[in-house]
Amino acid sequence: MRLWALIWQSLFSRRLSVVLTLVTLALSVALFLSVTRLQNAARNSFERSIAGVDLIVSARASDLQVLLYSVFRLGDPINNLSWESFEQWSADPRIAWSVPISLGDSHRGFRVMGTTNAYFDHVLYGNNQSLAFASGKGLDDLFDVVLGAGVAQKLGYGLNDRLVVSHGTVSTGNSEHDDLPFRVSGILEPTGTSIDQTLLVSLEAIEAIHLGWQTGRKLASGNADQLRQAELQPTQITAAFVGLNNRLRIFHVQRAVNSYDEEALTAVVPGVAFARLWSIVGVAEQAFRAIAVLIVVLSILAMITMILTTLSERRREMAIYRSLGATPLVIAMMLLSEALVIAFGGCLTGWLFVQATSRIGASMLQERLGLLLPQHWLTWGELWVLLAILASAGAAAIIPAALVYRSTLADGLTVRS
Repeated sequence: MRLWALIWQSLFSRRLSVVLTLVTLALSVALFLSVTRLQNAARNSFERSIAGVDLIVSARASDLQVLLYSVFRLGDPINNLSWESFEQWSADPRIAWSVPISLGDSHRGFRVMGTTNAYFDHVLYGNNQSLAFASGKGLDDLFDVVLGAGVAQKLGYGLNDRLVVSHGTVSTGNSEHDDLPFRVSGILEPTGTSIDQTLLVSLEAIEAIHLGWQTGRKLASGNADQLRQAELQPTQITAAFVGLNNRLRIFHVQRAVNSYDEEALTAVVPGVAFARLWSIVGVAEQAFRAIAVLIVVLSILAMITMILTTLSERRREMAIYRSLGATPLVIAMMLLSEALVIAFGGCLTGWLFVQATSRIGASMLQERLGLLLPQHWLTWGELWVLLAILASAGAAAIIPAALVYRSTLADGLTVRS
């Protein structure tokens, strides 16, 4: 107990430098934990974006390109898939269900996706969770629109509100389908995926709003009542989500689609495409983590530098301890304990800071970036990281402790000029 009292008194006497060192270490620990949690959140958000889908079929393109525009609404397809090919493959006995999607329009920066009500029944997310409506229902009328949770929250829409879809992904004054407004029929529960940032309409609605348009310009206005009675079968779509009767035949069906003679098609296995995506992203991911580790190491070195710098000023303090009977080992252990106390305080403060900011900023991350930040106290991985930081601080403190151990009473009482 006396040793701990001496340690606390010694730290208090140098409280300014100790606090600055502790804050530096705490910020570096917070940065490391934040980077790790954001990386895990990004990976989980990507991986949970789609579930229950065995294949994504589209016109010929790379696996990653198909994954990005069909699942994450990033980028645009080079070519479209013909409706005839979609119908032919949908009738294949190996396919249990298929859901077409059509991209190309937007609303105030959010992507608009044409699909069918089957999308809400078959396309899952997360751990095979079904899409649920926070309010309203699906696409019953031709000009119904279902909003993702993020769209409704950011734009302040509610049920039965009216909105206008823009032609293309950039809204301009002469590109809006303002003659055919949509009515909000439903709002989905938050999913933490790209679905939150999407407006869903029917495929027939996509066809209806583009009647009278050529080369991206509106040549004639449409009549909503007449269009409801018209035959609006699409001629082409962007892609289709496919579920199989037997998942063991997934690669067999994939090869059959890729070798289809009537049209150049690509069948993407989402899990394989995700793995390929992270093999590319993983390089940047490791770089960010390496930078965070380097900052932690520099903070530990700063702590040891602070201890070494104060050794010369504390020679008489150490000499008094020695004259009172303290052995060199006890004094060395005191320095080692001081380093561990500072390291523990930095780890604890950094962890508390991350816990507070993650709970405060979780909703903002989900709204703006679509990242679902997991709310947990401490994972095993984070615990091992904090223990490694404590161990590293203790190992680094051996240097000043060894210097003190080798010092003598005469050296402590010697006046240096």
